[in-house]
Amino acid sequence: TGIGAWTDGEIMRAVREGVNKDGNALFGLMPYTYYASLSEEDIRSVVSYLRTLAPMNNKVKERVLPTPLNLIVKLMPKPLAGDVAHPDENDSVALGKYLATVGNCLNCHTPVDEKHRLIPERAFAGGNEFSHKVFGTIFSANITPHETGMGNRTRAQFIALFKAFASPEAHTMKIEPTANTLMPWLSFAKMSDKDLGAIYDYLKTVPPIENVVQKRPTPTVPVAPTATVPDAGTDAQ
Repeated sequence: TGIGAWTDGEIMRAVREGVNKDGNALFGLMPYTYYASLSEEDIRSVVSYLRTLAPMNNKVKERVLPTPLNLIVKLMPKPLAGDVAHPDENDSVALGKYLATVGNCLNCHTPVDEKHRLIPERAFAGGNEFSHKVFGTIFSANITPHETGMGNRTRAQFIALFKAFASPEAHTMKIEPTANTLMPWLSFAKMSDKDLGAIYDYLKTVPPIENVVQKRPTPTVPVAPTATVPDAGTDAQ
């Protein structure tokens, strides 16, 4: 009922090109346009990991889309032009751009127009609105180097902000729904200091954009005595 009968190539094509085993286009909620940047090395590693998961019997319902969305979806997938090279691990900015791309940072941290299309000239400026009946309305943070964004935050503070969520306590702490954010802190906390630092180095190269975003306080995380937690201010997303 899953990908048990899929070849490695079919999985790789689905993740990076948006086409399933049967040649049908995947819905855009699967961010394959960003995963298209995954290098050969990394996409093969993803497939290798998926092969280690325990098989689960779960027949997923067939997709039902209204017209004309069912037609538009078919036009979205694009084949890769060729193999995708891995970024130079010694080029921190190039590595950071790669990680920010496959990590889908742009999609959440860029405001959209009335048709929900990203506004390129406002890339990473935050203010993208997310609403939910439980956690209310929140806005993604401005992560450009402008003073209304990352401002004077140092590289070490940026890394520590994520690493604060690497402690075992962070996985069991209770956060009230109204204080929650959409930022996947627990997942990104597993990244290495090198990779997090590379993302910081890349974000420092993007155009600074003034945009004051309404924020929620960063959750207070209980951490191990050896951990260093930066002064997070009012960063929320």
